[in-house]
Amino acid sequence: RVGINTPTPLGKLEVAGGDLLVSQTVNCLTQTFGGFAPAYTNLLAALVSPSFEGGSTTGWFTEPGQSIASVTDQSLHGSYSLKATYQVDTRLAYTAQMTLAVSKTYVFYFYVWIPSAWDGGQIQIGDFASFDAATKTYYQADMSLRDQWQRVTMVLTTGPLDPTGYLAVTTASAPSPGKFIYIDNVQVTQGSAVFPFSCLTSQVPKGFS
Repeated sequence: RVGINTPTPLGKLEVAGGDLLVSQTVNCLTQTFGGFAPAYTNLLAALVSPSFEGGSTTGWFTEPGQSIASVTDQSLHGSYSLKATYQVDTRLAYTAQMTLAVSKTYVFYFYVWIPSAWDGGQIQIGDFASFDAATKTYYQADMSLRDQWQRVTMVLTTGPLDPTGYLAVTTASAPSPGKFIYIDNVQVTQGSAVFPFSCLTSQVPKGFS
């Protein structure tokens, strides 16, 4: 419901290449929907704050003695990102436990901003104690890219047993205490395709007015 033809519309209608598109800003960014858009779900959107808008860190955790905070220092979409500060543990942040389906492929990713002052190891995506994974392929952060956003990705195929687990943001080696990174646009989707970030639980709405 985008409120089209009202005094304060929340979105717009347009025609592109014969397709009717609806654009609506929802929580963290502008979502565009069309009749032939692929349907996909950010599986984290109903479980955690995937874009940290409004100062939310819902569903996110770190180890005792460290800190995570939703801040406006940097952001990829919206106004907020997660600032994860190292003190004692190379696991900088992790999500609440999620349950996937057995024997299915998923794409996990987040975007990271690595400050030039970061003196720790490679920023990595991973899972821990989780997912009975049959296969995993990692695409880790390029540590030469500083003071800019980049995507860090993992493709995981679950095994036939326990499909529960966590998404974790880690560093390969410890930086100096007090060093930090920023995280934004965290997503988990089923299938092997890498979809644009969505903060919605479904990318294709059931209808609009």
